[in-house]
Amino acid sequence: MVTTAADFAGTVGQQLSDYTAKYGDRAASAEYQKLGQALTDLEEALESAIAMDKAQADGFWMEAKAFLRDGFNYWGEKAKFDAAVAGIVDGARDAMAKIRALVEKEAIPKIPLPDELTAVSERWRSVASDAAAVTGRVPELQSVEGWSGSAYAQYRTMTGVQVEACKEFVNMPRALTRAYAAAADLNKAVLSVVYREVTGARAASAQCYVPQEGRYYVHTASMRNTLEQCLGRLPEALGVADAPSSSLGSELSEVRSAPVVISGGWPSGAAMAGRRAGDTSADVPAPPAADIPKPNYPGGPADGVER
Repeated sequence: MVTTAADFAGTVGQQLSDYTAKYGDRAASAEYQKLGQALTDLEEALESAIAMDKAQADGFWMEAKAFLRDGFNYWGEKAKFDAAVAGIVDGARDAMAKIRALVEKEAIPKIPLPDELTAVSERWRSVASDAAAVTGRVPELQSVEGWSGSAYAQYRTMTGVQVEACKEFVNMPRALTRAYAAAADLNKAVLSVVYREVTGARAASAQCYVPQEGRYYVHTASMRNTLEQCLGRLPEALGVADAPSSSLGSELSEVRSAPVVISGGWPSGAAMAGRRAGDTSADVPAPPAADIPKPNYPGGPADGVER
């Protein structure tokens, strides 16, 4: 179980390492900020493929109507063809609509998160720097040359409390710095992968195929396959960020419960005398992230509709 911010940072850091290993440079990009436009580009590519295929098929049916008269049931064959085409077109548009709905719900609202988490991390980094400077000076205050007696002993007891309090506190902003930075990096990686999934589907759709004679709507059918592959992988890629992001609040609550000397607030006087600083910096081995297959769009023409 993760019990400190340092543990949390280690766990998320391991997930990020595994995620990057699976996706390569896909996890290092800041292009995710253009995710909304990437969705629009993918939709436009789909509609272009449909229009291209429609123009080709319309040409065939115009010729068929003009030249194929005897023994050719034009309207019956056209109705069967149109029904098959509708299945392909509707399937492609349905997959595209689901991709947009998923990305708009789970990814686009989180685009500001990496910058926000990074800003919080930097604020804690500043606190950590100040805390380290103070912690380094406090022990020097325990000894006052030329002073002795019971008052001095009481003074040393009280400064000893401050030394232990500083020891306990100084690790906390460091751990919080790492925790927020790790969460920012992982969210950035996930958003980057989602962006590359969408743009990868767009790139696959740009391939032009020479359909076999008598086959139509090959481009739309190929794009439907690509969109369905994309839709199948997006939830897994998005899910990697859910656990650490949703648990950050609870993990930070654990950080607040770890201290001993400062558990009830910053101590004054000798009230916490004799208490040793709690361990606020220990790390535990992070579990490996779940295995995630690397995205790949093999491309290649689909069968389309035979006529």
